[in-house]
Amino acid sequence: MSEYFKELVTDDNYSFYTSSYGDMEGSYSSTGIYQLDKTFAFVSKRYRETHKSEENLKQYKIPIEVYNRIFDLIKKNNLINLVKAPKEEYIAYDALTFDYQIRIGNKNYQFSSNQEIDQKRREIIWEILDLIHLKKEREVMHSKKINLKTTRNTRDLGGIVNKDGLKIKEKKLYRSDELSRLSYEDALTLYEDYDLRVIVDLRNHDEMIQRKDVVILDQKYVVNTLLEEGAVGISQDEETLRKKEEYWNKANTIPHYAKKGMEHFYRQMVDDHGSAMIGNFLKEVLSNDKATLWHCAVGKDRVGVTTAVLLKVLDVDDETIKNDYLYSNQVYRPGYIPQDTVDDWRDLVHLDYLEEAFNEIDKRYGSFENFLINGCKFTVKQQEELKAKYLEK
Repeated sequence: MSEYFKELVTDDNYSFYTSSYGDMEGSYSSTGIYQLDKTFAFVSKRYRETHKSEENLKQYKIPIEVYNRIFDLIKKNNLINLVKAPKEEYIAYDALTFDYQIRIGNKNYQFSSNQEIDQKRREIIWEILDLIHLKKEREVMHSKKINLKTTRNTRDLGGIVNKDGLKIKEKKLYRSDELSRLSYEDALTLYEDYDLRVIVDLRNHDEMIQRKDVVILDQKYVVNTLLEEGAVGISQDEETLRKKEEYWNKANTIPHYAKKGMEHFYRQMVDDHGSAMIGNFLKEVLSNDKATLWHCAVGKDRVGVTTAVLLKVLDVDDETIKNDYLYSNQVYRPGYIPQDTVDDWRDLVHLDYLEEAFNEIDKRYGSFENFLINGCKFTVKQQEELKAKYLEK
């Protein structure tokens, strides 16, 4: 079966597919590879029936190198099995095919489930779907997740391609959530396998004290608080705290206030203090000859803005920057469709937030270039040195 499947996926006439089907007896969903010039088939594990349909099928032409990578994922993972369908066609289906659905649209996909899917299976699914959406001109559309046991959102920017076709070097630049729960095993993996030598902590001092990072051997630990302490409710006078408490009481119950609060939070990240801290971060990355990791608490907001600035300096296009920023939603709440709720505005990232930060940059400095030079104190020469250091053909 495996040998025949290998032959199957080395032909440009085949395409990876996802589909769902429903009738009075139940609903079915599956993923697999099917032959474009024949009627496709997929198997429901529950009824062991084969269904044929054209209307729900989403077709994607995929380069052969992507097929091979999909096949390697399937072959190495015992949670996804190869099944023989009629007419000697082979498809791949997941053992939980009945319990989740994958919907693929023009530019994005959604994942939904009626029960919790274990982490290993979920990562395999997302990795396969990521391969589907590779553009020919870009190898990667967002940073790649590093599979550690004790962090959730540690990702390598390596492989992202910029507007000039240059690629960010792998195992050099990592964005992450906090390292306070990092096991020694994972810490050693980052040190030995990913060459991590510099850790930049973007959190405020209270967070650092309460949840200390795990730092090993000769790793350099850099304190770089992106927000002023007063901006997050520390060392403020009683009147300021009272007003802040009144506001956040509303933000905790009213979606509008939660959204406005997060937009204000993002504007603060690029104020005079935040701009200087982003400049310090860029200079730290420039001076390090090994790998650098930067993190906040969950790796989505402060890290999101900092990473977006770094990618923009490296001439990555806006679409890829947005994709990388939004990928945190897939890490924490895969397939969830955002609603107008307090939890969504607070717990998920939204493009409105990132745009608020860049709008504030334009308002304060007139342009991104002026922001780098005057706000971050990061010169044109330093920008070119950063590109030379981290980009390759």
